[in-house]
Amino acid sequence: MPPEKIDSLDAKSLKGLVLSLVGRIDELVAKINELHQQNSTLFEQNKALLERIAELEGRGGGKPCRPDPRSALASSGLSPICMAARW
Repeated sequence: MPPEKIDSLDAKSLKGLVLSLVGRIDELVAKINELHQQNSTLFEQNKALLERIAELEGRGGGKPCRPDPRSALASSGLSPICMAARW
């Protein structure tokens, strides 16, 4: 609603406008809370994954992952999954 129309509203219309805005604010607050929870969950998942990466990198000294030269993966240029780094 354009601001100039708000000045022409009577008390009943203003009350309806305010109530609809309060309802919309409540919806937005609920959405913000939902997104905050999702963000917290993703943050914790990211933290756990970074810890796992650090753990795997800290092992060190293992054989590097190299494809078997006879495998189809080696001839296609794709790297196989390193078994030492699997979960």
